[in-house]
Amino acid sequence: NTKEKRRKLYNTWQTYRRFKPNLDTVAVILNTGQVKLHLLTGKYDKVLPPWTVNRLLKKLTINPVNNQLDSGHDLISLKTSIYLERYIGGRK
Repeated sequence: NTKEKRRKLYNTWQTYRRFKPNLDTVAVILNTGQVKLHLLTGKYDKVLPPWTVNRLLKKLTINPVNNQLDSGHDLISLKTSIYLERYIGGRK
């Protein structure tokens, strides 16, 4: 917790606070792009809440994998590392 870190965090929040992607457009791009989508979301995420993710998932026809972890927005943790190694590790 340094003054520099707090300043960077503040600047990041100020940059993204009005960022509101159009979920219909995102869905069209994902559905037509033939992508494999694997979402890793947080059950208690206040930045990208589950209801927003669910709104997007309802618009998709590509059968994404959505794994909701028992966490908030901070998904960088030992729990996430274990999950990634178990379910995604070794895939090409």
